[in-house]
Amino acid sequence: MSDTAPIFIRTVSKQDLETVQVLLKDTWHHTYDSIHGKQKVNEMTAQMHDLEALQERRIQPLSEFIVADTGSKIVGVAFAAQLGKIVFLHQLYVAPSHQRNGVGKELLQELFFCFDSAEKMALEVDAKNKNAIAFYEQNEFVKAGETDNCASPDSGIKALVFERPLQE
Repeated sequence: MSDTAPIFIRTVSKQDLETVQVLLKDTWHHTYDSIHGKQKVNEMTAQMHDLEALQERRIQPLSEFIVADTGSKIVGVAFAAQLGKIVFLHQLYVAPSHQRNGVGKELLQELFFCFDSAEKMALEVDAKNKNAIAFYEQNEFVKAGETDNCASPDSGIKALVFERPLQE
């Protein structure tokens, strides 16, 4: 059963980084162990979610690194960065206990309003992650392409590229 405490969206602080790291690792294992295997997920999370990488996201210019917080627990995290007129959504993960309760949508909605000069948001989603694909389609993203290397040039993970306009 999921916890339904009210949440608020706020910027990640330096003190949050270890908690965010644990949330990312737990969520990745919950999502991807059955797709890529536990060992591959361990390798990917060690590289992508180490504290130094999270700190770099926290201070990156033209970006937003936010969490969904119940007041006692961080239950979601998102990171997006702007390049030119495009915002790239690099991460949006919700703790398994809070999925399908609107947390992901709240994080996404917050990011939609953080980049005034951007025209669209783009993201890559693992082609085998059916739940994430459905989530993005429900939030008006449309498939714009494919890649053989999700998240890094040599990942070997096939992904779909989705986009949606930010300015109506």
